[in-house]
Amino acid sequence: MVDAHELDPALLETLYVDGVEMPFVEFGPVEPVLRLRLEGEEYDFQRSYPRKGFSAILGKDARELLKDGRKLLVARFGERLYLFER
Repeated sequence: MVDAHELDPALLETLYVDGVEMPFVEFGPVEPVLRLRLEGEEYDFQRSYPRKGFSAILGKDARELLKDGRKLLVARFGERLYLFER
């Protein structure tokens, strides 16, 4: 099993997408990870989106997950955004 990458809460920003507000962290040009940990809570990779034109699809997916009671986190690795949920 792969360990989750621990996030520093001080690095979090807020991403606003199509009326949805989500925690966001920028990793830059590094390889993506499948699990993130924030303050003891683990988030699993759900889906990735191209950096250009992501908002319509990401907003729809985020609303569906939030409706199901999920917590969300978005991370940017290279030129893609990655949606994580718990």
